[in-house]
Amino acid sequence: MLKKTLLLAICTALTHVAPVVSAQDTRPGFYERKQEGWFFYEVEPEEPEIKIIEEPPIPEPPMAQTPPEPIEPAPEKPTPPPAFSSKWLKENMPKYLENAIDNPTIENVTIYLYLQRIAMDKSHAYAQMSQLAVVGNPFLDEATNRPFAAFASQDLDRKAGIRSSETVKLVGERAGIFVFFKSDCESCMIQKPILDIVARMDHFSIVPISLDGKNLQNTPFDDFKVDDGHATMFGVQNLPALYLVTPDGIVSSISQTMLSLEELRERILTVARRENIISQEEFNNTKPLLNANNNIAQMIQDNKNDDLLQEITATHGDESGYVDPAMLSKFIQQQISQGVK
Repeated sequence: MLKKTLLLAICTALTHVAPVVSAQDTRPGFYERKQEGWFFYEVEPEEPEIKIIEEPPIPEPPMAQTPPEPIEPAPEKPTPPPAFSSKWLKENMPKYLENAIDNPTIENVTIYLYLQRIAMDKSHAYAQMSQLAVVGNPFLDEATNRPFAAFASQDLDRKAGIRSSETVKLVGERAGIFVFFKSDCESCMIQKPILDIVARMDHFSIVPISLDGKNLQNTPFDDFKVDDGHATMFGVQNLPALYLVTPDGIVSSISQTMLSLEELRERILTVARRENIISQEEFNNTKPLLNANNNIAQMIQDNKNDDLLQEITATHGDESGYVDPAMLSKFIQQQISQGVK
Protein backbone atom coordinates (compact mmCIF):
# COMPACT_ATOMS: atom_id res chain seq x y z
CA MET A 1 0.00 0.00 0.00
CA LEU A 2 2.89 2.27 0.83
CA LYS A 3 4.61 1.39 -2.44
CA LYS A 4 1.56 2.20 -4.42
CA THR A 5 1.23 5.53 -2.65
CA LEU A 6 4.96 6.36 -3.32
CA LEU A 7 4.75 5.31 -6.93
CA LEU A 8 1.66 7.46 -7.41
CA ALA A 9 3.43 10.47 -5.88
CA ILE A 10 6.42 10.03 -8.11
CA CYS A 11 4.25 9.75 -11.14
CA THR A 12 2.30 12.84 -10.08
CA ALA A 13 5.52 14.78 -9.55
CA LEU A 14 6.84 13.76 -12.91
CA THR A 15 3.72 14.91 -14.64
CA HIS A 16 3.92 18.40 -12.97
CA VAL A 17 7.59 19.05 -13.79
CA ALA A 18 8.00 20.99 -17.10
CA PRO A 19 10.64 19.53 -19.28
CA VAL A 20 13.85 21.59 -19.67
CA VAL A 21 14.27 22.40 -23.31
CA SER A 22 17.26 24.13 -24.75
CA ALA A 23 16.40 27.31 -26.40
CA GLN A 24 18.53 26.26 -29.34
CA ASP A 25 17.25 22.61 -29.65
CA THR A 26 13.79 22.45 -31.13
CA ARG A 27 13.83 18.70 -31.73
CA PRO A 28 11.23 16.51 -29.74
CA GLY A 29 12.54 14.80 -26.60
CA PHE A 30 13.04 11.16 -25.90
CA TYR A 31 9.51 10.62 -24.53
CA GLU A 32 7.97 12.16 -27.58
CA ARG A 33 10.18 9.89 -29.71
CA LYS A 34 9.54 6.60 -27.92
CA GLN A 35 8.14 5.08 -31.05
CA GLU A 36 11.72 5.23 -32.46
CA GLY A 37 12.78 2.58 -29.86
CA TRP A 38 16.46 1.86 -29.98
CA PHE A 39 16.95 3.92 -33.16
CA PHE A 40 17.06 7.30 -31.46
CA TYR A 41 20.81 7.41 -32.10
CA GLU A 42 20.31 7.68 -35.86
CA VAL A 43 22.36 10.24 -37.64
CA GLU A 44 20.69 13.61 -37.86
CA PRO A 45 20.14 14.88 -41.43
CA GLU A 46 22.63 17.47 -42.53
CA GLU A 47 21.38 20.95 -43.27
CA PRO A 48 21.21 21.60 -46.99
CA GLU A 49 24.21 23.52 -48.35
CA ILE A 50 23.29 26.91 -49.63
CA LYS A 51 24.81 27.37 -53.04
CA ILE A 52 25.61 30.89 -54.19
CA ILE A 53 24.80 31.23 -57.82
CA GLU A 54 27.19 33.62 -59.42
CA GLU A 55 25.88 35.72 -62.25
CA PRO A 56 27.72 35.11 -65.50
CA PRO A 57 30.06 37.93 -66.47
CA ILE A 58 28.71 40.44 -68.94
CA PRO A 59 30.54 39.82 -72.18
CA GLU A 60 32.47 42.82 -73.47
CA PRO A 61 31.32 44.15 -76.84
CA PRO A 62 33.50 42.93 -79.63
CA MET A 63 36.09 45.44 -80.79
CA ALA A 64 35.43 47.00 -84.13
CA GLN A 65 37.57 45.34 -86.72
CA THR A 66 39.29 47.50 -89.28
CA PRO A 67 38.39 46.23 -92.74
CA PRO A 68 41.42 45.10 -94.63
CA GLU A 69 42.74 47.59 -97.11
CA PRO A 70 41.84 46.67 -100.68
CA ILE A 71 44.71 45.33 -102.63
CA GLU A 72 45.14 47.45 -105.71
CA PRO A 73 45.99 45.49 -108.82
CA ALA A 74 49.36 46.19 -110.27
CA PRO A 75 49.11 48.84 -112.99
CA GLU A 76 49.27 47.48 -116.47
CA LYS A 77 52.33 48.39 -118.43
CA PRO A 78 51.31 50.99 -121.04
CA THR A 79 51.55 49.91 -124.62
CA PRO A 80 54.15 51.99 -126.49
CA PRO A 81 53.11 53.72 -129.73
CA PRO A 82 54.00 52.03 -133.02
CA ALA A 83 57.69 52.35 -133.85
CA PHE A 84 58.57 55.33 -136.07
CA SER A 85 55.05 56.75 -135.80
CA SER A 86 54.81 60.49 -135.23
CA LYS A 87 53.98 59.90 -131.56
CA TRP A 88 56.90 57.51 -131.19
CA LEU A 89 59.28 60.01 -132.82
CA LYS A 90 57.98 62.85 -130.65
CA GLU A 91 58.57 60.88 -127.46
CA ASN A 92 61.88 59.22 -128.33
CA MET A 93 63.85 61.51 -130.65
CA PRO A 94 64.81 63.87 -127.77
CA LYS A 95 66.19 60.86 -125.89
CA TYR A 96 68.32 59.75 -128.83
CA LEU A 97 69.51 63.32 -129.31
CA GLU A 98 70.54 63.63 -125.66
CA ASN A 99 72.32 60.30 -125.87
CA ALA A 100 74.14 61.38 -129.03
CA ILE A 101 75.23 64.67 -127.40
CA ASP A 102 76.27 63.15 -124.07
CA ASN A 103 77.97 60.13 -125.66
CA PRO A 104 78.78 61.11 -129.28
CA THR A 105 79.82 57.77 -130.67
CA ILE A 106 79.41 56.93 -134.36
CA GLU A 107 76.54 54.60 -133.54
CA ASN A 108 74.69 57.07 -131.29
CA VAL A 109 74.98 59.97 -133.73
CA THR A 110 74.09 57.80 -136.72
CA ILE A 111 70.89 56.45 -135.19
CA TYR A 112 69.71 59.95 -134.33
CA LEU A 113 70.38 61.17 -137.87
CA TYR A 114 68.46 58.16 -139.21
CA LEU A 115 65.48 59.12 -137.05
CA GLN A 116 65.77 62.71 -138.18
CA ARG A 117 65.71 61.56 -141.81
CA ILE A 118 62.65 59.41 -141.14
CA ALA A 119 60.84 62.41 -139.58
CA MET A 120 61.71 64.63 -142.56
CA ASP A 121 60.54 61.99 -145.05
CA LYS A 122 57.22 61.63 -143.21
CA SER A 123 56.80 65.44 -143.23
CA HIS A 124 57.56 65.54 -146.96
CA ALA A 125 54.97 62.82 -147.59
CA TYR A 126 52.40 64.83 -145.61
CA ALA A 127 53.19 68.00 -147.56
CA GLN A 128 52.73 66.21 -150.89
CA MET A 129 49.45 64.68 -149.81
CA SER A 130 48.19 68.04 -148.48
CA GLN A 131 48.73 69.53 -151.93
CA LEU A 132 46.62 66.76 -153.43
CA ALA A 133 43.90 67.41 -150.88
CA VAL A 134 43.91 71.20 -151.34
CA VAL A 135 43.91 71.54 -155.11
CA GLY A 136 40.39 72.12 -156.39
CA ASN A 137 38.83 72.44 -152.91
CA PRO A 138 37.62 76.06 -152.54
CA PHE A 139 37.46 75.75 -148.76
CA LEU A 140 41.04 74.50 -148.40
CA ASP A 141 42.88 76.22 -151.25
CA GLU A 142 44.10 79.57 -149.95
CA ALA A 143 44.53 80.80 -153.52
CA THR A 144 40.76 80.74 -153.78
CA ASN A 145 40.60 83.49 -151.15
CA ARG A 146 43.72 85.42 -152.16
CA PRO A 147 45.69 84.66 -155.34
CA PHE A 148 49.44 84.18 -155.09
CA ALA A 149 50.27 85.90 -158.36
CA ALA A 150 51.62 89.41 -157.75
CA PHE A 151 49.50 91.14 -160.41
CA ALA A 152 46.33 89.49 -159.08
CA SER A 153 47.02 90.25 -155.41
CA GLN A 154 47.87 93.88 -156.22
CA ASP A 155 44.61 94.32 -158.10
CA LEU A 156 42.79 92.73 -155.18
CA ASP A 157 44.45 95.15 -152.73
CA ARG A 158 43.45 98.14 -154.88
CA LYS A 159 39.80 97.04 -155.02
CA ALA A 160 39.77 96.28 -151.30
CA GLY A 161 41.12 99.75 -150.62
CA ILE A 162 38.27 101.29 -152.57
CA ARG A 163 35.68 99.21 -150.70
CA SER A 164 37.37 100.04 -147.39
CA SER A 165 37.19 103.78 -148.07
CA GLU A 166 33.52 103.47 -148.97
CA THR A 167 32.79 101.56 -145.76
CA VAL A 168 34.74 104.07 -143.63
CA LYS A 169 32.60 106.83 -145.14
CA LEU A 170 29.54 104.76 -144.26
CA VAL A 171 30.75 104.66 -140.65
CA GLY A 172 31.35 108.42 -140.80
CA GLU A 173 27.68 108.91 -141.62
CA ARG A 174 26.71 106.87 -138.53
CA ALA A 175 29.31 107.94 -135.94
CA GLY A 176 31.83 110.61 -135.00
CA ILE A 177 35.22 110.77 -133.23
CA PHE A 178 36.06 112.34 -129.87
CA VAL A 179 39.71 113.44 -129.57
CA PHE A 180 41.12 114.16 -126.10
CA PHE A 181 44.26 116.35 -126.11
CA LYS A 182 46.33 118.91 -124.23
CA SER A 183 47.61 122.15 -125.67
CA ASP A 184 51.30 121.14 -125.33
CA CYS A 185 50.91 117.45 -126.37
CA GLU A 186 53.44 116.83 -129.19
CA SER A 187 51.85 113.51 -130.16
CA CYS A 188 48.50 115.27 -130.48
CA MET A 189 50.10 117.82 -132.84
CA ILE A 190 51.39 114.98 -135.05
CA GLN A 191 47.99 113.25 -135.05
CA LYS A 192 46.08 116.42 -135.95
CA PRO A 193 46.75 116.45 -139.77
CA ILE A 194 45.65 112.79 -140.07
CA LEU A 195 42.42 113.59 -138.26
CA ASP A 196 41.87 116.44 -140.72
CA ILE A 197 42.14 113.97 -143.64
CA VAL A 198 39.60 111.61 -142.04
CA ALA A 199 37.27 114.54 -141.45
CA ARG A 200 37.63 115.84 -145.01
CA MET A 201 37.76 112.61 -147.04
CA ASP A 202 35.77 110.17 -144.89
CA HIS A 203 33.15 112.67 -143.77
CA PHE A 204 33.78 112.19 -140.03
CA SER A 205 32.69 114.70 -137.43
CA ILE A 206 35.70 115.32 -135.17
CA VAL A 207 35.04 116.68 -131.66
CA PRO A 208 38.30 117.88 -129.98
CA ILE A 209 38.19 117.94 -126.15
CA SER A 210 40.91 119.83 -124.27
CA LEU A 211 42.04 118.54 -120.88
CA ASP A 212 43.79 121.79 -119.90
CA GLY A 213 41.19 124.18 -121.37
CA LYS A 214 43.51 125.45 -124.13
CA ASN A 215 43.67 124.87 -127.89
CA LEU A 216 46.38 122.78 -129.49
CA GLN A 217 49.62 124.67 -130.11
CA ASN A 218 51.12 125.04 -133.64
CA THR A 219 48.19 123.20 -135.31
CA PRO A 220 45.11 124.40 -133.43
CA PHE A 221 41.64 123.02 -133.99
CA ASP A 222 39.01 125.27 -135.53
CA ASP A 223 36.89 124.67 -132.45
CA PHE A 224 37.23 122.60 -129.29
CA LYS A 225 35.44 121.81 -126.05
CA VAL A 226 36.78 121.81 -122.51
CA ASP A 227 36.66 118.46 -120.69
CA ASP A 228 34.06 118.34 -117.92
CA GLY A 229 34.77 114.83 -116.62
CA HIS A 230 34.37 112.74 -119.75
CA ALA A 231 38.09 111.85 -119.84
CA THR A 232 37.79 110.20 -116.43
CA MET A 233 34.50 108.59 -117.39
CA PHE A 234 35.98 107.07 -120.56
CA GLY A 235 39.24 106.01 -118.88
CA VAL A 236 41.68 108.26 -120.75
CA GLN A 237 45.28 107.38 -119.79
CA ASN A 238 47.41 108.51 -122.75
CA LEU A 239 47.12 111.22 -125.41
CA PRO A 240 45.90 111.55 -128.05
CA ALA A 241 42.89 109.41 -127.06
CA LEU A 242 40.39 108.65 -129.83
CA TYR A 243 36.86 107.29 -129.29
CA LEU A 244 34.17 106.29 -131.78
CA VAL A 245 30.85 107.78 -130.66
CA THR A 246 27.33 107.31 -132.04
CA PRO A 247 24.26 109.54 -131.55
CA ASP A 248 22.52 106.77 -129.57
CA GLY A 249 25.24 106.72 -126.90
CA ILE A 250 27.80 104.11 -128.04
CA VAL A 251 31.32 105.12 -126.95
CA SER A 252 34.16 102.74 -127.91
CA SER A 253 37.91 103.30 -127.70
CA ILE A 254 39.85 103.42 -130.99
CA SER A 255 43.30 104.19 -129.63
CA GLN A 256 45.27 106.06 -126.97
CA THR A 257 48.37 106.63 -129.07
CA MET A 258 49.36 107.99 -132.49
CA LEU A 259 48.08 106.17 -135.58
CA SER A 260 48.84 106.37 -139.28
CA LEU A 261 46.00 107.07 -141.70
CA GLU A 262 45.82 103.40 -142.75
CA GLU A 263 45.88 102.19 -139.11
CA LEU A 264 43.23 104.71 -138.09
CA ARG A 265 40.87 103.65 -140.88
CA GLU A 266 41.41 99.96 -140.13
CA ARG A 267 40.67 100.48 -136.45
CA ILE A 268 37.59 102.53 -137.23
CA LEU A 269 36.23 99.59 -139.24
CA THR A 270 37.14 97.07 -136.53
CA VAL A 271 35.45 99.08 -133.77
CA ALA A 272 32.43 99.73 -135.98
CA ARG A 273 32.02 95.99 -136.55
CA ARG A 274 32.49 95.25 -132.84
CA GLU A 275 29.76 97.71 -131.94
CA ASN A 276 27.49 96.51 -134.80
CA ILE A 277 27.64 99.88 -136.50
CA ILE A 278 28.35 97.93 -139.70
CA SER A 279 27.33 94.34 -140.55
CA GLN A 280 29.63 91.34 -140.94
CA GLU A 281 29.11 91.40 -144.70
CA GLU A 282 30.03 95.09 -144.90
CA PHE A 283 33.12 94.38 -142.81
CA ASN A 284 34.16 91.41 -145.01
CA ASN A 285 33.97 93.58 -148.13
CA THR A 286 36.85 95.65 -146.82
CA LYS A 287 39.25 92.67 -146.80
CA PRO A 288 41.61 91.98 -149.76
CA LEU A 289 40.08 88.55 -150.36
CA LEU A 290 38.21 87.03 -153.27
CA ASN A 291 35.84 85.23 -150.91
CA ALA A 292 35.77 86.15 -147.22
CA ASN A 293 32.80 83.86 -146.58
CA ASN A 294 34.76 80.57 -146.79
CA ASN A 295 34.81 80.31 -143.01
CA ILE A 296 34.08 76.71 -142.08
CA ALA A 297 34.11 77.41 -138.34
CA GLN A 298 31.57 80.20 -138.80
CA MET A 299 29.38 77.92 -140.93
CA ILE A 300 29.32 75.23 -138.25
CA GLN A 301 28.50 77.85 -135.63
CA ASP A 302 25.74 79.42 -137.75
CA ASN A 303 24.17 76.03 -138.44
CA LYS A 304 23.92 75.47 -134.68
CA ASN A 305 24.82 71.81 -134.91
CA ASP A 306 26.91 71.65 -131.75
CA ASP A 307 24.57 69.02 -130.29
CA LEU A 308 24.95 66.83 -133.37
CA LEU A 309 28.73 67.10 -133.20
CA GLN A 310 28.71 66.20 -129.51
CA GLU A 311 26.51 63.20 -130.27
CA ILE A 312 28.91 62.00 -132.95
CA THR A 313 31.96 62.31 -130.71
CA ALA A 314 30.16 60.65 -127.78
CA THR A 315 28.86 57.74 -129.87
CA HIS A 316 31.71 57.13 -132.27
CA GLY A 317 34.72 58.77 -130.60
CA ASP A 318 37.24 57.39 -128.15
CA GLU A 319 37.99 58.80 -124.71
CA SER A 320 39.75 61.81 -126.24
CA GLY A 321 36.91 62.52 -128.70
CA TYR A 322 38.81 61.19 -131.72
CA VAL A 323 36.35 60.21 -134.46
CA ASP A 324 36.98 58.19 -137.59
CA PRO A 325 38.30 60.63 -140.27
CA ALA A 326 35.73 59.60 -142.88
CA MET A 327 32.82 60.20 -140.49
CA LEU A 328 34.13 63.58 -139.31
CA SER A 329 34.84 64.66 -142.89
CA LYS A 330 31.27 63.79 -143.86
CA PHE A 331 29.92 65.95 -141.02
CA ILE A 332 32.06 68.96 -142.05
CA GLN A 333 31.04 68.65 -145.70
CA GLN A 334 27.38 68.63 -144.66
CA GLN A 335 27.91 71.86 -142.71
CA ILE A 336 29.64 73.45 -145.72
CA SER A 337 26.76 72.52 -148.03
CA GLN A 338 24.26 74.06 -145.60
CA GLY A 339 26.37 77.20 -145.34
CA VAL A 340 26.64 77.64 -149.10
CA LYS A 341 22.86 77.49 -149.45
